[in-house]
Amino acid sequence: MNQPHSIRVLQITDLHLKADPKAQWRGHIVQDSLEAILQLASQDGQWPPELILVTGDIVDDETPEGYKQAYQRLAMQIRETLGASASETTLAYIPGNHDNAALLEASCQQLGIKGCGVFTLKNWQIIQLDSSLPDSDDGELGKTQLAKLDDALEQPHADNTLIVLHHPLVKLGSAWLDTMRIKDADELFKRVDAFNEQAGSARVRGIVWGHAHQQSDLMHKEISLFGTPAAGPVQFTAGSNDFAIDTELTAGLRWLTLHEDGRIETQVCRLPHQR
Repeated sequence: MNQPHSIRVLQITDLHLKADPKAQWRGHIVQDSLEAILQLASQDGQWPPELILVTGDIVDDETPEGYKQAYQRLAMQIRETLGASASETTLAYIPGNHDNAALLEASCQQLGIKGCGVFTLKNWQIIQLDSSLPDSDDGELGKTQLAKLDDALEQPHADNTLIVLHHPLVKLGSAWLDTMRIKDADELFKRVDAFNEQAGSARVRGIVWGHAHQQSDLMHKEISLFGTPAAGPVQFTAGSNDFAIDTELTAGLRWLTLHEDGRIETQVCRLPHQR
């Protein structure tokens, strides 16, 4: 059972949805993977979450209408899975390199979903930043996103902070993937380190991302860094110099429990192997 002042969070990432529910991506029907992931989450003892983070590469399509349809369909599926709990669960989207950031922002406003920016739940501040670049797989925050981070840290609305991104901030040991990490990650770390030192404790408690299609659980000083496997059907091989798909690992999700005192408990769950 969730403690009264803690927050259950579900993170899913890298779905690569298409407008056509029967469309395939690298030989798999991506809609099937999403449905299986939502079923896996809903059967977990931590269901329903108070926050669902969808951290980029939500849609991978070729038309504006396709993006809009897929963003809307995902929200409807999540809310249908939540059922009576839908009104009590906050849903949040951020763009990845395969999304259309402008269409995603418009969809969030239309569908009542938290997009990039800052919001609070209990005594946690959630900062969602856009690390995507137009027509590029690379990640960068740039002046606009770093200014949003500065504003949120200078006037925090809660005791604890979780930062949400699409691209990794650090090298993961895969040469081809490491070229796509956030180029100005040092600027983010400089800001959060200064904030934590001034606060006297690690008030930026955690940073979560997707993009790499693999799990990572790392630390930067007192800050936990979490990379989450893809909810889509394709996982990337860890530690590979060149692009490689790991056929042994299945799609996954991450649960996080954000405690009132700033502790973060987390667990990655994956779909069972098909027999």
